[in-house]
Parts: sequence; structure tokens; C-alpha cells
Amino acid sequence: MGTLFGLFTFIFGAGAYKVYCRSGNRSGQAMQLMKSLGFKDVENLGSLMQASQRLSRKCEGRNSC
Repeated sequence: MGTLFGLFTFIFGAGAYKVYCRSGNRSGQAMQLMKSLGFKDVENLGSLMQASQRLSRKCEGRNSC
């Protein structure tokens, strides 16, 4: 199991990840977990509204800003 987990973090931990959620709380928790698992480039964009502003994108969908 350890080898498989190491391979997973090697493959997926090398990319750049931006996380967000509706309120910003869970994305902060997710970022900390990902970093503890070996992910290097993880950024918390905060809430959905904050993420849309930082990425210059309009909120769309059922749970939009």
C-alpha cells in the first residue's frame, strides 16, 4: 500500500492545484491535507465568490455567487 500511495503522490503531487468551496472553510482543510500528503503546489482560493474574482471568471450554475 505504501508504494501505491507514493506513486499516487508522485504522479498527482507534481501538478499545480487550486482549491475552493462555497464558504472557503473546506478548501482550506483540503489544502492542508493535500500538502500533508506531499502535494507541493496547492493554493486555497477561498470561497466560490473569492475564487471567481481571483480567477476573473463569472460564477455559473445552481450554487453560483
